[in-house]
Amino acid sequence: MILHRALCKSKIKSPGELALLLGKSKRTIQREIKRGWQTFQASDLSLYEAYSPDIADIKAKENLKAKGSDLNLGNDFTLVNDVQRWIKKERYSPAALIMHYEKSG
Repeated sequence: MILHRALCKSKIKSPGELALLLGKSKRTIQREIKRGWQTFQASDLSLYEAYSPDIADIKAKENLKAKGSDLNLGNDFTLVNDVQRWIKKERYSPAALIMHYEKSG
């Protein structure tokens, strides 16, 4: 909704200008415009394209649902830290790490 209001109230010509105004990255604004850009039909049956914040919001929520649920690690931060250490510092591949944990139990 903020994007829509900013576009309506000002004479902004590009996503870059809007990004500066809102303090966001240019690419974020471009994605938002792409997400909400739709073809509408006027009462005289002519077609026109415009940004719709409602459609952009619906699509954003659908995309969040498609991501799936968060990982269920619980409070096992020791495992998370160990996995990060093995992959980053010891240069284990994920497959080798799985094999390591399967052997060691």
